[in-house]
Amino acid sequence: MNLLVFKIGNAVFLSILQLTAGYLSSVLLYSILKRNKELPKQSRTFELIGILFSSTGGILLPLGPIGAVPILATALKGGVRVCFVLPLLISSVLINTSVLLTEADFFLEANINRIILAFVAGAVSGIVAKVIRINVERIFRGEILENFAIKSTVLPDISKTIRNGIYIAGPYIILGAAANVLFHTYLFFDLITWFFSNPSSSFAAKILFSYNAPVKPLFLLAASAINILFNLLAAVSLMIVLNVRGFLACYIYYSLIILLLVSSIFII
Repeated sequence: MNLLVFKIGNAVFLSILQLTAGYLSSVLLYSILKRNKELPKQSRTFELIGILFSSTGGILLPLGPIGAVPILATALKGGVRVCFVLPLLISSVLINTSVLLTEADFFLEANINRIILAFVAGAVSGIVAKVIRINVERIFRGEILENFAIKSTVLPDISKTIRNGIYIAGPYIILGAAANVLFHTYLFFDLITWFFSNPSSSFAAKILFSYNAPVKPLFLLAASAINILFNLLAAVSLMIVLNVRGFLACYIYYSLIILLLVSSIFII
């Protein structure tokens, strides 16, 4: 019991640190946007560079989905288009999943592949958002963006916004951390055992083993991506900023990525 409480408390603490770090990054972003109130007319090259830069930001900033919330809110409220902020959210979720421990060479290669996957997946989401012209209201919760966005560089205002954001996100973080710890403690390994022992699913497992999938870095990458579907803290964090349509779209997108990764195991 004490160990569970410690794990939940640790997850909550790290999430609040990530959220605070996201706010500090948002102050810098707000300062840049404030100096450039009139956003320049964007060429296709500029748009592509912006999308790639956003996807890279999601990889380099160790914020996770909860830390990305204030950055997304500040950017969108500052007039930045969805196609430039969505890659940061997509890549940050992928880069913050764990890679299964195995031989050192495979572990290194899987981590490199994970960085590439996060970058490409983030960039593709931005390009898709640009092509189909996704607007803020279609996938984001407008009232939440208003509450989380940095609107001033004055220290008391920044402090108030951070406190307000932690107050709003706090219940989500606690709920997500508790659900995630309890799920992975009591249910996750039972599901894995069921998968390999159940007659219908064990057939799929035998096929994977027949292709030597467990020793392929792409298999580790697929397993890492699958963890997204079982990361309840990340899911709850996404609920803070995304509406139902946006939340489902993200998970469908991640599911398609997983499907492509699993399919590639039998080809490569």
